[in-house]
Amino acid sequence: MNEAILIDTDVASTLFKGALRSGGYSRWIENRQVTICFASVAELYHWALSRRWGSRRIEQLKTMLEGFTVLSFDDDMAWHWATVMAGCNASGRPMLASDAWVAAAALRFDLPLLTGNIKDFEAATECTGLKLIIP
Repeated sequence: MNEAILIDTDVASTLFKGALRSGGYSRWIENRQVTICFASVAELYHWALSRRWGSRRIEQLKTMLEGFTVLSFDDDMAWHWATVMAGCNASGRPMLASDAWVAAAALRFDLPLLTGNIKDFEAATECTGLKLIIP
């Protein structure tokens, strides 16, 4: 297995919907350890609840998530989150707290981030050196 990669919530959502080929993510995740931030897991659960999914579909989501390594919170990640938020705010390009957690996870574990939402993370690349994979 090659190096690990962190996927953003939008990539996980695309994978769950079965749009792997149309999302263009297959070549980026094939033969890699796929990781996901705890905040993305929470966002996906919120998505399921707000759309009033049934238990069967929620279980399908949980099964998919079992295939990923979930990166959990620790003090170093909190420091990276604060660095991302402060840097983006100082640059005049504030970042959503949820996106900052994903960026912080990538920085904390020195992983490239695969996302379809490049604009959400551009400021963090400039402020912190976040490595993005642009599909």
